[in-house]
This record gives sequence, structure tokens and C-alpha cells, in this order.
Amino acid sequence: MEMQRMSESRRKVESVRLVTRSLGVPEEETLNLISYFTFLYTLDLHYYESSTA
Repeated sequence: MEMQRMSESRRKVESVRLVTRSLGVPEEETLNLISYFTFLYTLDLHYYESSTA
């Protein structure tokens, strides 16, 4: 299950990179955005897990 989720995440990251590259967004900015949203998702996940415990 974990491997499937990892490969799904990689596909999503690659699709975001393709879209932003086609829009002319610099690679560094794209990676910053991905990092930021990953951070928010992780915070949300921790909050959800702690609120359901």
C-alpha cells in the first residue's frame, strides 16, 4: 500500500512539473510550490490523525 501511494505521489509531482513547465514557471519555483503543499498536507494529516485519536 505504501509503495502504491509513493508511486501515485510521484506521478502527481511529475504532472505538476509538466504543467508548470508548459506555463513557463521556473523549475525552482515549481519545487518550492510542491514542497509547500506537501508541508501543508502533512500538517493537515497530523491534525486529522490527532483529532481522531
